Amino acid sequence: MKLAFAFLLLLAVPANAALVQGLDLIELTSPQFANSTVLSIAHFSDGTRVMSDGANLIAEDGSLTPLYQVDGGPLAAGSGGTWSLAIDSSDRLHVNEGATGRIFRRDGTDWTLVATIAPFVDDMKFDAAGDLIVATRVNDQSTNLWRVSAGDGSVTPIASGLARFKAFDFDADGNIVFSEYIAGAIHRVHPITGADELLHGPLAGGTVEGTPVLAEAILVTAGGNYVIGLDRGVDRLSDIDGNRNRLDRFNPSTGDVITLGLDWTGFNGDGFRTPIDFDFDNLGQMQLVASGSIQPQALIGDLDLDTPGLTAIAGIAPEPATMSLLALAAVGLVRRRRHV
Repeated sequence: MKLAFAFLLLLAVPANAALVQGLDLIELTSPQFANSTVLSIAHFSDGTRVMSDGANLIAEDGSLTPLYQVDGGPLAAGSGGTWSLAIDSSDRLHVNEGATGRIFRRDGTDWTLVATIAPFVDDMKFDAAGDLIVATRVNDQSTNLWRVSAGDGSVTPIASGLARFKAFDFDADGNIVFSEYIAGAIHRVHPITGADELLHGPLAGGTVEGTPVLAEAILVTAGGNYVIGLDRGVDRLSDIDGNRNRLDRFNPSTGDVITLGLDWTGFNGDGFRTPIDFDFDNLGQMQLVASGSIQPQALIGDLDLDTPGLTAIAGIAPEPATMSLLALAAVGLVRRRRHV
């Protein structure tokens, strides 16, 4: 009887049904977020989350730790705040002073200056060897890459004059991958020689005015795919061309690009969300912070973007009436998956 019922259910599934993955959404509704934009997210080895709005560290419970010197932090007034967070293998948090290129490490309640690179720091991450890789922008036109040695703290250049990008990640071979800020062309940079390889040209545009998309974030998944957070470039709710803020997935083996998340109006209908930063927690779950045009930021978790056949990401949870039975089953399966 059960088998017969299951067979009837399968007959009800459209042949072209898309595999849809649901989202878990946590609104940051505390008053301190009303006039701020969350810029970065990172995780300690136990999975504890930390974020920053540039002027504060934001703990998982919503409590704030000021980053400016006037409030006991390491950053000088007028230094532009911190634009990225990095955590080393010893669970020590690092912040940057964007406009000066200074990088500080948190030791207990104290802050230690570990390096001075160059302004303006857009992103930084620790590689597998424990070196800190830092990306700095030059006059908003190009990006330079630097290495801070885990051994003696020395700073050496990796590459200069790269197309400008705001975020990078590492592939399984330790290469540095990024998506150009303007239009999103995808590159891979050798971590020693600095050789720059173009993997894919500009991604599809973003507005009815023809403005290119802006690549805000990138993350390499456990399956080796690159997930790119794209801003449509113009903050207008009237744009209706179907290419707004979105997540794209790039397969470096095949060169294929598919759009997974499109038009973040699904989040309570409160306007578009720009994917700002990604990170993996200790369970391999992808978490993303996104800015909202009306409401404060959102945190999205429990995403497995390597899911075979995944063709879309739906806001919060799709309405059952509009989903195929296959899609509903996929949501349940995906939420139980974890990266190894």
